[in-house]
Amino acid sequence: MPSCPGRRRAPTRRPNFMPPELAIFGSDAAIAAALAPSPPDLALVVYKALAEYADRSFGDDSGLAIHDWLVERFAPVASFGRSPLEPGHGFGFGFALLAPRGAQAQSAGSR
Repeated sequence: MPSCPGRRRAPTRRPNFMPPELAIFGSDAAIAAALAPSPPDLALVVYKALAEYADRSFGDDSGLAIHDWLVERFAPVASFGRSPLEPGHGFGFGFALLAPRGAQAQSAGSR
């Protein structure tokens, strides 16, 4: 599936990993495994209160394998508002733009 804004090929066939997509298309572990052979150049993680899904939180009790895969391999390069990478419940909005850890080091070294 192409990533329309960036005109890049997405590493999975799913545009997002909300609880309904995890329930319909496979476990978060299967999706994390699908990301591994062709990891994205960048990942955008957006915080969203999940009250309509029994108040689950990304990395806490929803998408844990995807969260752990991202945290292990990627580092934030930009963020705004509430961090979507920190587990816990609450309200607010925020996002984190992530880049692969090796790419971040290469980028810093080339300045």
